[in-house]
Amino acid sequence: MPNFLYQAKHTAAPWDSSPQFGAPVQLSRNLLGGDRVSIALLLAATIGVAELFTRAHRRTREATVMWTLIAIPFATLLLAWIASQITPAWVPRYFAPVLGAIVLLAAFGCSRAGVVGIVAIVFSVIFLINPSSYTPAYKSDMRDISGEMTPRMHPGDLVISAQPEQIPLTWYYLRPNLRYANTNRAGNRSNVFQLDRRAAPPAERQPAGDARTAAC
Repeated sequence: MPNFLYQAKHTAAPWDSSPQFGAPVQLSRNLLGGDRVSIALLLAATIGVAELFTRAHRRTREATVMWTLIAIPFATLLLAWIASQITPAWVPRYFAPVLGAIVLLAAFGCSRAGVVGIVAIVFSVIFLINPSSYTPAYKSDMRDISGEMTPRMHPGDLVISAQPEQIPLTWYYLRPNLRYANTNRAGNRSNVFQLDRRAAPPAERQPAGDARTAAC
């Protein structure tokens, strides 16, 4: 809980918007491979577990398994959704840990749905054969930014990245011997660090007083 409260207070995306009721669609497209896979598995799994909602099967072992697999992702996502209404921190890829429970629930339902479950799994595999149908074609523009900014930068310049996890990618594409910081206490000198890919020739070194700042 202390770690949760600290992360909520020091979110790395304070400019982000809070999630709305379309969150399940985001999870479908970012975790499960798209709407077609989600719909196929949802229909088959619903058919398979529908019997467990009846009074006769409500207290069976299979019903307990079903409710457990439903509760794990539901409670996790609900807590994250509520917390992100207070401080925005909703990123679909962060919910990969609950993907296991979701896949197990889908497998459990499909195994009880007979032919319908088999058909749903086969179609899901077919839908996932072509990754370009559900993955972004353009993941990052850092290479383009590097092409624009590298000629303008000198050793010692400060690069401020809005997302801390992007600093390794920024370092990879930009010129060597730059200093890096993120927007979390960017003005604090203890938050500024340097990654040296290789030593710059003396002629390229720039006095510290002439160092400039770039944000990306």
